[in-house]
Amino acid sequence: MWGAIDDRLAAALEVLALRQRLLAQNVANAETPGYKRYDVDFDRALALALEASGRGAGRADGLQAAGRGPLPLAATHPAHQPGRGPAGAVWQAVYRETGTALRNDGNNVDLDAEMARLAETGLHYQALIRQLSDRIALLRTVIAEGRR
Repeated sequence: MWGAIDDRLAAALEVLALRQRLLAQNVANAETPGYKRYDVDFDRALALALEASGRGAGRADGLQAAGRGPLPLAATHPAHQPGRGPAGAVWQAVYRETGTALRNDGNNVDLDAEMARLAETGLHYQALIRQLSDRIALLRTVIAEGRR
């Protein structure tokens, strides 16, 4: 009913929500000794979310075309759990920065950088919500005008 554009908007919102949770987790652990920050590769996560929803359009960098995309989930026994939906697929794009340390205790969370990333993610989220809201308003207008 909604179409591919709305599916892509929904997938992007899902990825941004995941990134927001990871960044909030980083901020919460800014004083935890040895904690390493988490983030998500947005392009990869979006491609995974679209593939999981059946709307995969391929990656711009050609990973799918080269056969290096995510491996399909194979169930070799009837008792195997079925694959998780789009939310599970997105987690494959989460990475942990383990090669850096900002403090002597091994923690690599820079609060200023995390807050900037949170603000950036929030702006992207609001922009996508605005686009989705505009599409819903357009549909509402079409439906209302159709009754006249």
